[in-house]
Amino acid sequence: MTSGALGRVETELPGLPEALRRVGEVILGDPAEAARSTIIALAERAGSSPATVTRFCRAFGFSGYAELRVALATETGRAAQAGWARASATRSAPTTRSTRPSK
Repeated sequence: MTSGALGRVETELPGLPEALRRVGEVILGDPAEAARSTIIALAERAGSSPATVTRFCRAFGFSGYAELRVALATETGRAAQAGWARASATRSAPTTRSTRPSK
């Protein structure tokens, strides 16, 4: 993970204050769940407050939690889509048989 919001969080996590670091750890632990969570739920999982989550968002250049959620959803969606594409490319195409009677 080296690009995008998740890459930045992973790179900058060690230098963050403890409360912001906990938010980052929760996000990195399950980015898809963080994208689906409310700010209150994420704050509770991080043992912090919604204000801390907002500070975290602003520290990474987002206007607020809604913008971070969109970025996380986009990144996790792309990762899932890439995984699906790899999985489907490795499978062979199924053979289909016609059920119509031959003439």
